[in-house]
Amino acid sequence: MQHLSVATGECEPIHSETLTLSGQDFRVFRCSWGWCVKRGEDAFRSRMLLEAFEAAWGTRADEPVIRTLVATIERALNSEYDQKAATVSTVVSLPDG
Repeated sequence: MQHLSVATGECEPIHSETLTLSGQDFRVFRCSWGWCVKRGEDAFRSRMLLEAFEAAWGTRADEPVIRTLVATIERALNSEYDQKAATVSTVVSLPDG
């Protein structure tokens, strides 16, 4: 896994969305080479979304909801990308309370 500055590792994203967890915003991008997760001006990339997200989060994502959410997004988007090889998107929301 590499830590990238905003100026390097750019890609034309297949999918992007913003996740807000514990008051922090994370931009998630699915590119042809893998995943990029940005927190502020810092970008983290990996072939695996969970690894990029945990690097951006700064620790292991032990909370079951976060791990399930990230794994679900990864499976859904990878599956659709494999089938279509085209732009995909999804809306993710957590229940209130």
